[in-house]
Amino acid sequence: MDAMPPSMAFEPRQTSLMVEVTARLRAGFAAVERWLEKEREQVPLWAPIALGVGIAAWFALPHRMAWLAFCCGALALACLGVLLPDGARLRRMMVAGGVLACMGCVLIWGKASLLGQAPLARATFVRVTGDVLSVRAVPAQQMVRAMLRPVDAPTLPKVIRVNIADSDVPIGLGEGATIRFRVRLMPPAPPSVPGGYDFAARAILKG
Repeated sequence: MDAMPPSMAFEPRQTSLMVEVTARLRAGFAAVERWLEKEREQVPLWAPIALGVGIAAWFALPHRMAWLAFCCGALALACLGVLLPDGARLRRMMVAGGVLACMGCVLIWGKASLLGQAPLARATFVRVTGDVLSVRAVPAQQMVRAMLRPVDAPTLPKVIRVNIADSDVPIGLGEGATIRFRVRLMPPAPPSVPGGYDFAARAILKG
């Protein structure tokens, strides 16, 4: 009598494992659907959260390739949702969430590209002529902080911030004045801790 091929000996075990995994996935999907049905009135509140996740990703990720990867991942999540059964709440949430997250990242990316301006790449000494936009006293540090719009300086950002010691403040310094001086300009400081306030990103968005 011929012996049973070794490959056939493992077939029942493999089949039973696949059946068990499939059953668990179906049970998990059904549980999620029941929970979403129970929380159906709260589901629309996740729309701005998904949009905010995309915006936050733009700030958190370091460069455009990472932003592009995030957008691709969000759209992949939406495509994965399309594979779920028609009418399922989880399907609609995955599709909407992925698309909204991608839109959030693209919106803030587009604003930075169209309206913003990259900050200085490195520290530099330069002679600046600028129109004063605002002046704010900082008594604790014995100085004033002035926001200036450089004149005829295409290599500088549209708006720069300078700190002037109280003893060096020129007479008549105020909004609308024009001053000329030599200064050392520094790029915005990076976040002091991961996820902290990003001065560079803020500078790009403010233009």
